[in-house]
Amino acid sequence: MKYGKTYYYRIQPALHGSTKSAAISGKTIPFPAKKLEPEATVSISDGRGIAIDGNYAYVADGRGGLKIIDISDPENIVTVGSLNTLDALDIAVKNSYVYLADSSRGIKIIDVTEPTSPELLGSRKTTDARKIALKGNYAFIADGKKGLKVIDITEPVNPVRSGSFNTPDALGIALYKNYVLLADGEKGLVILDVSAPVEPVMVSTFPAKNAFFITVHNNYAIIAEKNRGVIIVDISKPEKPSLIGSYDTDDTAGITVSGNYAYIADGRGGLKVLDISDPAHPAQFGAIESSDARAVTVAGDYAYLLNSTDLKLVHILIQGNSFEIAALKTNGRSYGISLSDDFAYIADHQGGIKIVDISQPEKVNNDSIIYSFKTKFAESITISGGTAFIADGPGGVKIIDISPVRNNAGGTAPVLLSDFFIGGHTYRVALEGGYAFTASEKAGINVIDVTDTSNPLPVSVFRLQDARDIAVVNGIIYAAGGAGGVKIIDASDPEKLKLISSINIPGAVSIAVSGNYVFAAGSEGLYMVDISDPKNPVRTDIYRTNYAENVIVQGNYLYLSEDFKGLKVFDFSSQKGRLTLVSRCKTVFAISSAVKGNYAYVADSSGMRVVQILIPKWLIGK
Repeated sequence: MKYGKTYYYRIQPALHGSTKSAAISGKTIPFPAKKLEPEATVSISDGRGIAIDGNYAYVADGRGGLKIIDISDPENIVTVGSLNTLDALDIAVKNSYVYLADSSRGIKIIDVTEPTSPELLGSRKTTDARKIALKGNYAFIADGKKGLKVIDITEPVNPVRSGSFNTPDALGIALYKNYVLLADGEKGLVILDVSAPVEPVMVSTFPAKNAFFITVHNNYAIIAEKNRGVIIVDISKPEKPSLIGSYDTDDTAGITVSGNYAYIADGRGGLKVLDISDPAHPAQFGAIESSDARAVTVAGDYAYLLNSTDLKLVHILIQGNSFEIAALKTNGRSYGISLSDDFAYIADHQGGIKIVDISQPEKVNNDSIIYSFKTKFAESITISGGTAFIADGPGGVKIIDISPVRNNAGGTAPVLLSDFFIGGHTYRVALEGGYAFTASEKAGINVIDVTDTSNPLPVSVFRLQDARDIAVVNGIIYAAGGAGGVKIIDASDPEKLKLISSINIPGAVSIAVSGNYVFAAGSEGLYMVDISDPKNPVRTDIYRTNYAENVIVQGNYLYLSEDFKGLKVFDFSSQKGRLTLVSRCKTVFAISSAVKGNYAYVADSSGMRVVQILIPKWLIGK
């Protein structure tokens, strides 16, 4: 036995860099500890499969046979037993017995009551045992070119072949209710009814490109396609499986699922962890580098990553869910929200503007509303210093002085400075360089000189039939124009607006800009667009959803208000041109949001919800 190094990592969530802990809704949320250095000391020779039982990891070590590793002390794991076999490719453990898929030697049954002295009890030859799954008194074997083999293991010393079903190339196997699912090479997914194990019956097939590994989570089969990534198939109706989602990977060799996360041993791509709580939109939460990841399993707080020559223990504590910590109700329909100092300003439609004290986010309630300001149909509010600009629907733009609120929370109410009637229905106001830029249905893009806020003056108009949102950065307007998509407009001369380019984004209703990227919420999802050349914008990614309402950017994160699906947070900095879903929070009806520090304030149809944002921070081992 050779001894080398096993790497032990801790992966903890970060709350935007916080290292404290918090109690939220009765739950204790642990925040990140520092990264631990590699410790532990064990190596293997040809890792193929792994199973955990109690304090031991059992490894199918290829031509190295069975290895038994004591994992009771994660910082000092050690091999305590072994048994030579021909070519151990997969492993299962049940009632102190290890069951090995041992290539051309078939199945081997080993007594591991004494882990330091494993004892071979029985075996049954098959042609090419690749993978093994256990149910009741039967072992189901993916037997390569010979398809499925069913072995009766009632008597471990004398396992008996009791059934079979020929398929072209059974490489992977999983169980679902009374069904066996085979990853069957070019034939794809094969579903067999094994209610009577001695006589498996074909139920259905589903096309996949060189399927070679399969696992099951709830009513879904997750299938690895050789060099093509993974697909997620709905098997709730086994006679009619259907494709739900997919995710590109490098070289997937093994998958396990724990909770809402799929852990993928991705060959040279290392360990990848996907959030599959929404199977149609699997999203990567993190990765650990490895040169040849072959199998992975999860037990307790640890993922056990089996590589060709070593075993890595990964301490996993994933917090991908943000938490609502407070809420208040309003008498209108909360459609917009803005923050300034310790106050939230809610655009509450016919309820006008509500001004809320958020100095203690966790204590926000209806008593936190300190002022209400009457408007006609408040859609959104934009703040600059002590002045607020209200997009007031058919009422145009209202400009109010909020400095009394900022300077004395219990004193003078805000003051109306001026009204500016535009026509149509005004949804948004953006500010830059002494000008207000408005997005209004039918009235298009209006530029208003607001140097004197008590006397705003019209400057110019750009016709856009269904203008819904607007952002202005360095003299360029980015406008969400509903069915007209996104328009990029030169506003360097506010009196002469000129179209630069258009982006085909169906039903564009919300827009945000960060660096060289535009993010737009449309009727088909959330779009990411490279605008490094404004004349030739290039779409780089899309998160598909029919419920995108509003998008904002804060630092390296993008916050999507997704109707009844709540608030979702995306990282757009770690993968160039890509969106990575990193956190979510279910709310009633999320329409828009604003972010300050570790909190998101969500305009949630009938009020405001305060959400504490938790974003996993992945510490990647080298």
